[in-house]
Amino acid sequence: MVDNDGLHSARTRCGRIGLDRGRHAIRVTYFERGSYLDDALGAVNHLLRDHRSGEVYAMDTSLLDLLHAVQRRCERDGPFEVISGYRSPATNEMLRRNSSGVAKRSLHMQGRAIDVRIPGLN
Repeated sequence: MVDNDGLHSARTRCGRIGLDRGRHAIRVTYFERGSYLDDALGAVNHLLRDHRSGEVYAMDTSLLDLLHAVQRRCERDGPFEVISGYRSPATNEMLRRNSSGVAKRSLHMQGRAIDVRIPGLN
């Protein structure tokens, strides 16, 4: 998704993402001058890795664009608290065995889902 109304060129997008399990927060510009920035995406992918296995996976850039849009819509500049980013198939299966709310084919395993909280919003 390009943040552009069709009449103007694509704008710079950045988002602040934070983990709720520690002090691992980053603020990163991941899209600039019409292109996604590989180094920034690498930092985001590392942050959103499966924290149980350490496996890093490329998150879908449209998911980052959606987070950015939510952040703008909510008029928040603070970080998202990430509950769950990428999940390896092994982690997803372990969670499924211990919880009724985990999908067998979770989009977390494809880097297409993220569970977040926005501090200050109910």
